[in-house]
Parts: sequence; C-alpha cells; structure tokens
Amino acid sequence: MSKTDCDILVSDGTIITQNANREIIQNGSIVISGSEIIEIGESKKIDDKYNPTKKISAAGKYIYPGLINTHTHLFQTFIKGIGEGLSLYEWVDGIAAPSASSMSEEEAYLSTLLGGIEAIHSGTTTILDFMYSMPNSTLHRQVVNGFQKLGLRGVLGLGLMENGEEHGLSPCQFRPVSEALNEWSNIRNQFSSPQLSFALAPEIPFGITRESFEEIRDYATNHKIPITIHINETEEDDQATLIDFGERAVPFLNSIGFWKPDVVAVHCIKMQPEDMKIFIENDVKISHNPISNMYLGVGCAQIIEFLNAGSTVSLATDGAGSNNSQDMFEVMKCTGLL
Repeated sequence: MSKTDCDILVSDGTIITQNANREIIQNGSIVISGSEIIEIGESKKIDDKYNPTKKISAAGKYIYPGLINTHTHLFQTFIKGIGEGLSLYEWVDGIAAPSASSMSEEEAYLSTLLGGIEAIHSGTTTILDFMYSMPNSTLHRQVVNGFQKLGLRGVLGLGLMENGEEHGLSPCQFRPVSEALNEWSNIRNQFSSPQLSFALAPEIPFGITRESFEEIRDYATNHKIPITIHINETEEDDQATLIDFGERAVPFLNSIGFWKPDVVAVHCIKMQPEDMKIFIENDVKISHNPISNMYLGVGCAQIIEFLNAGSTVSLATDGAGSNNSQDMFEVMKCTGLL
C-alpha cells in the first residue's frame, strides 16, 4: 500500500480535539500538509498511511487547539509589578500611559517578542494587542515586526484617544482621531499577511468626541475591520459619559449605532440590566479578563448571564502590567474558580 506524502506527522500525543463531542484521543496523531490539518486520529490507525517530511513524537504531551487571547497590551511586558495597590486610573495615568508614550522603537519590538514568547509557552497562537494611543506610529510597525518574527497570528488594535484631561486622562496619549485613522490606513496598506489583521481600539467610552466615535464606527464598517473597547471596567465610565454626553456609556454609544457584532467589549463589569440587554440584542462579543480584574480590584464580569443569553464570551490575560503574565492557562483556571 503506497503512502501519502505530508509535511508533518505529530504522533502518540493526547489530543484535546474541542470537536462537537469534545473528544479526547489517547495516543493520537495529527497530520499536517501545508497550512492544513488533513487528518486526526489514533496513531495506530493513521501513522502508517503517511510519509512525512518531519515526524514529531508527542509522547507524554498534550495537543490542543491554539489559544486566542482577545485582549492584552504587549508593551506592558516591561512594567510587570509596577504600581501595585493603585486604583485603575491611578495606575493607567501614573504608570501605563507614561510608559507607552515614552517607549522607543526597540522597546516596542522587544516587549512584543518577550510577551509573545511568554504567550506561546502556554499555547497561545493568536493575540489581540490593544495598543494605547501613541503619537509615534512607528511603534505600531515594530509590534507587527515582532508578530512576524515569532510567527504569531496578531490582531493589532489602534488605540484612540483625543481628549479628557478634565477627567484625569494623560495628555501624552491625545491625538486627533482623524489623523490616527489616516495613519492607520497607511499601516494597513503596508503590511499584508494572512497572519496579521487590524482593529480599531478606542480606549474608553470618553476621551473621544461624539463625532469621532461616529467616524470610528463608519471606518470600521466601511473597511470591514472589528472594534474593541474597554467598557464599564469601573463606575467612572458611566460618570464621565454622563458629564460629556448626558448618558451612561453603553446607552450613549448605542444611540450612535456603535454596538454591532464586530465589537469586542473588554471587562464589562459595572453593567446595568439595560447595558446587558443592548449587548445581547446587538450580538456584542465579550472579552473576560478575570486575573486583571482581580489585580486591579474592579470586580467580576457577569459572564454566566451573558453565556446563558447566548453571547460569545472569550478570555484574555490583559496586559502584563495588571497580570504579571501572559499565561492563558492561568486565565482559564481563574475563570473556573470564580
């Protein structure tokens, strides 16, 4: 019987399939040709069918689908452990924002590499990196270079913030949204790779004008790219949007048609019943960051209610500055314990 050529045969591992039946295959093999998995099954049944260019023994190891981290800030790799005991906005304005705005191109590249390597060690293959609003756009390019060096699938989120000093936000992050979107178009056109995609990342539901939020929504719709936003991590989101727009955060953004199925909402802790109803009706996706939420003492998201309503809930580490790690297994463990 002739054998079929393939590129890689991974054999004799314990395979956690995550198929419809959540089947676990003991002493299993995975056959890879090009960029596709062409067969999965028991090693004794499939190994002899293939002639691999490379064979890998996974004896004593687990094989599982690559994990997707839907929210982090890789630049924070260098600020682990700094600012412990501060409240959220004390920490953002005193530690995170200044470190982002003063970062060099080399530091942006190295923080991506180091944070990415740590993520890979726990089986992460895809990262949504929520960049802060940075006047120096070359830093975004260095993050892309880091993704490409590591072979990670990356979603690069363009942080957006243009005002809000009266709310204590750091002016070092301010940049007109229109200017940032023009630069973003240049970056998107420069990099073309099936492993790289882009998102818009307004940092919070204030610090941006109503007109700019509408511009962000239109840009995402027209260019078919997702939006991700920190929302209701603390009560300050509602308090600030009431001052700026006369409505709480979620209803305000709903009034301009912001919430759609292409939005990944991060944290979602201080949610009113009306907020949850808006999210569920608009199929907004949720990024749950349990370790970061505990680290900063902001509370726990109502993920059970979202799941029971049929919402999509994903998991994330958040930045290493509010986690001290990029380990998705720790995130899964803490999610289960909470």
